[in-house]
Amino acid sequence: VLGRFPQVGAVFTEASLIDGYGKVFGETKVAQYVRRQKGETVAFNFKELFPVILRSGNFLLCSGAMVRTEIYKTEIRFWDADRFSTSCDLDVWLRILEHHQIALILQKLMRTRTTQTQASFQELKRNTQRADMFLVLDYYLEKYRSQGIISDWDIAVYEALQRMDTARRAMNLYLTARNQDARALLRSISTWNLIKFAFYSKRGLLTFLLI
Repeated sequence: VLGRFPQVGAVFTEASLIDGYGKVFGETKVAQYVRRQKGETVAFNFKELFPVILRSGNFLLCSGAMVRTEIYKTEIRFWDADRFSTSCDLDVWLRILEHHQIALILQKLMRTRTTQTQASFQELKRNTQRADMFLVLDYYLEKYRSQGIISDWDIAVYEALQRMDTARRAMNLYLTARNQDARALLRSISTWNLIKFAFYSKRGLLTFLLI
């Protein structure tokens, strides 16, 4: 793909999800997020792809990234972990996307392991702070909000994504017996907005049920 399309700076693919024993239990849903058919290879610019990431979260797998060497050397050069912590990879992909297209191969060309013993999984279970991904998305949202590439609907769905994260945090607080903190966190969510987006997607319904 990089050889055929000089405007593409990085390539990502779909993946099968495997457990600790190597058994496939699911797959990524990139094709669904970008509303394309499985099997296609599609290139997107920032205007096209960033609103999708804003609505769906980060679906660009770091383990499957292929990036032109010269882009790493001349344009990226560092991973901004001080600002974006564990989501500094998403910042790198968006920095690339600002100047180049990103291609998505909508085929399962890799496997990625997700187990309950992984440090990232355990951290997600324990963490009661806002997910690091939102540090990146807030930064780019502020940067591009006035440029007409992000709709009111994009913003509304992004807010729903954050409510899902709030529900996760509250659940973790309950699990660690911090019930008062959990209730205070849940009270910060608008009831009307919660009901409005409850049936927009499975994520919205799950958020509604959790809360």
